[in-house]
Amino acid sequence: MNDQLIYFINLYLQLSIGTFIFFELGHPKRGFFFISFTWTSLFYIVHRLFLLFETNAVEEILQTTAKFATFIFALFFFDDTIWQKLRCAVYFTFVAIIAEPLTIALTSYAFNMPPSDYYSQNFVNSVLLCGKLIIVDIMLPITVLVCIIAKRKKNSIAHMKGMWQMLSFTLLHTVFIIAFFSVNRMHITYRMLWTQLIFQLLLIIMIYLQYFNSKNALDLIRTETELENAAIEAESNKRYYELAQNKYKAISSLQSHLCSQLEKAESFLSSDGTDEMVSVLGDIRKKLDEIRAVNYCASNTVNSVLTIKLEDEAMAAIDTEIDLRDCEELPLDKYELCSIIVNMFDNAVHCCRKLPDGTDRYIRLKSRAKSGFFIVRCENPYAEGMELGEPDTIEGHGYGLRILEKTCEKYNGEFTLRYNNGTAIATAAVSLDGLSDE
Repeated sequence: MNDQLIYFINLYLQLSIGTFIFFELGHPKRGFFFISFTWTSLFYIVHRLFLLFETNAVEEILQTTAKFATFIFALFFFDDTIWQKLRCAVYFTFVAIIAEPLTIALTSYAFNMPPSDYYSQNFVNSVLLCGKLIIVDIMLPITVLVCIIAKRKKNSIAHMKGMWQMLSFTLLHTVFIIAFFSVNRMHITYRMLWTQLIFQLLLIIMIYLQYFNSKNALDLIRTETELENAAIEAESNKRYYELAQNKYKAISSLQSHLCSQLEKAESFLSSDGTDEMVSVLGDIRKKLDEIRAVNYCASNTVNSVLTIKLEDEAMAAIDTEIDLRDCEELPLDKYELCSIIVNMFDNAVHCCRKLPDGTDRYIRLKSRAKSGFFIVRCENPYAEGMELGEPDTIEGHGYGLRILEKTCEKYNGEFTLRYNNGTAIATAAVSLDGLSDE
């Protein structure tokens, strides 16, 4: 019974290291301890069932089969492609292959014996059980190093600091346990082994807890910072929309006033027969009519901002089609409506500007009320290799997408962004019933 419990605990420690690789390099669906414990339990049960048919000749084959069967099941806990899962499996296999000869060398050193005697039956109760403790201390730092190298370009400095701390603690324990076995190699007892095993189990669990808690805290801080930046971006957009609307009203008022004054001047000049002056004034009025802002929808705020944005010289290279309908009597206020439409438009412009020279650039921006939802849809081409929803905090596009998501969620809707045959399709839907109950 004691032997089986030692086997189970040591098995859990080794498989938790494999779980850690998948956690760091993949996308888990469940918690770390749930997956690692489930994987260990399944492995143990399958292995015990296979032992019913065990003979000395097939013992290793049965154990390998148990590992493979439970490993395949464990992969279902991760939401990654088969190639990503295979990459993690290769890393775990690499760690196990490297750890075994290191374990034999260090255990032989601790017990002052040649490595060839490691598997000798005379040492089963001490050497092999001590080796099981040492291999865990070797696998974990190698695993951390592999994860550091694999994610060196993605991890933040704070995240890397947490991984280096894990590495330091496990290496210190490795030195401690080898020194302990070296000093007590002639007096190793089951009680000593149990004490070291429980200590190792608690230490590694505490290391995992400290690391994941630290990682979660960093994620919360980053999320909070992003939300604050998104709020600042939203407030900045609102002020911009207000300024654009004021400019739109001022230009429209000035235009109306000038047209009125020109009509009066034309009437005065006509009475004196000055036809040439009337013609000049008519040309001026025609020019004023040409700069009249286009009414894209019922919202003057949206009209003002889109008019200003479309006057940008860079827009001349982009074929733009805007058809905004059903913008009246929406649950959103005018700034939220403007935020949805303009952020989707800005994101499309951002994508078009990243396209290679010679590529057709176009934006199709439309809105409709349908099935109880107000839907805005924007289509534009995208470049191969461009990340979906690629964050660009310098230009505000990453925050713009977050603002879209938050606004749609506020009104019981959804924002989606997907690629389809070279076209990026952004869709924002908000419920016509109003705010979410949450």
